[in-house]
Amino acid sequence: MNIFNGREKATALDAKILEYLSDGPVAGELAIILIGDNEASEKYISLKKKYCDSKGIKCGVHRIDARLKDEDIFKKVFDVMSGPDTAGGIIQLPLPRPSLDPCLRLIPAEKDIDAISPFSMEAFYAGRPHKILPVVRAMELFISETTPKTQSPLKAVVIGEGYLVGKPAAQYLKSKNYQVTVINDYQTGQKIDADLLVLSAGIPNLVRG
Repeated sequence: MNIFNGREKATALDAKILEYLSDGPVAGELAIILIGDNEASEKYISLKKKYCDSKGIKCGVHRIDARLKDEDIFKKVFDVMSGPDTAGGIIQLPLPRPSLDPCLRLIPAEKDIDAISPFSMEAFYAGRPHKILPVVRAMELFISETTPKTQSPLKAVVIGEGYLVGKPAAQYLKSKNYQVTVINDYQTGQKIDADLLVLSAGIPNLVRG
């Protein structure tokens, strides 16, 4: 059984990033927007900022009070994303309420680091992505190194159909002619018959074997 080694791939990617940065610092700032208070989001943002700092990439965290009216929040997000000093932007998910989903439309395509705006996602599902989604890049690396060449369609199972991982992973695999089954109500102990298994439920030790 082959398991995707994210730490190993991250080390290789680090080397490529350092090579890219050897020509000089990146102009502008990576702007990360956090709306409201979310402990898990704070941890993710801390890791992102720490990584940027270690590479000499300017990173700014912009916190917005979730108690503000939606219209006021949209204005603040727009001001950050459209700012001349913002080279790339991230809106940390999850958002505190569904009515704030339009915030994602305020990320300009050329600044959409995570490729999560509706424009980026629509282009991806239409088969004309202008950026590679992080989960898709990871799957490309894994499949190219571990999947045997065969004329028969391979079977893939995706557990969890979330916006950032599960759903785009399933779409990518279908585009590569996999027979894809998506499971949203998996229970530990349930048997899985697959050539490729993608876990995106966010539950440790959900699948064993």
